[in-house]
Amino acid sequence: MLEVFLFVNPIGIKCRKIEQRLLSIIKRSEVKFQLRLVPLINLTTVTNYIDSLEGNQNDLNLRNQLTNIMYQTAIDVKAAQMQGKKCGRDFLLKIQEEIGQKKKNYSEELVLDIFQGTSGDLEMFLEDRQSSFVKEAFLLDQQLAQEMAIQSHPSAVIFNCSGEMEIGVKAQGCEELELLMDQCESTKNLRQLFESHCGQVYQKASNEHLSLL
Repeated sequence: MLEVFLFVNPIGIKCRKIEQRLLSIIKRSEVKFQLRLVPLINLTTVTNYIDSLEGNQNDLNLRNQLTNIMYQTAIDVKAAQMQGKKCGRDFLLKIQEEIGQKKKNYSEELVLDIFQGTSGDLEMFLEDRQSSFVKEAFLLDQQLAQEMAIQSHPSAVIFNCSGEMEIGVKAQGCEELELLMDQCESTKNLRQLFESHCGQVYQKASNEHLSLL
């Protein structure tokens, strides 16, 4: 089995394309995958997103606005994920489409409309997105990204859980991820996948803390 941690911009269209390709690979593959979509927000990711919009890096109002939108969207995604991976995935893909691709403004109305298109319970979602538990879950995601030395998105760490020791490889940026996904599509032997990848290699501990080998 392969366990994938995919770190994404919750409103990013490039990340959405990577997610869609990875989901397509998982659907077709004979290998079992476990996918964790992790919203990531830090100074680097906000700066990169401003660049993608061709915005002014010195515009503090723009930076603060985008940071707030990305943070609140990440909280919404975490709240949706509390109702299962499918609910969280469907919500994430749709809000990325509406904000990242269609350039709609983030709003309460938009969030609720998108969530109602999922299989989730709206009342539970409204409670969860205001809860300290969801905010703590978001912070744990950011901590996980730091432990994996993830600074930008899209990035992924993929673990081979088939052997005695769970070993993972890391890919950062669209180009590295596309190359890694090419290998996922064509490689039947999981050992070959990990031996052939030139990225950083990690050992996964039982508590999900990581050490660089």
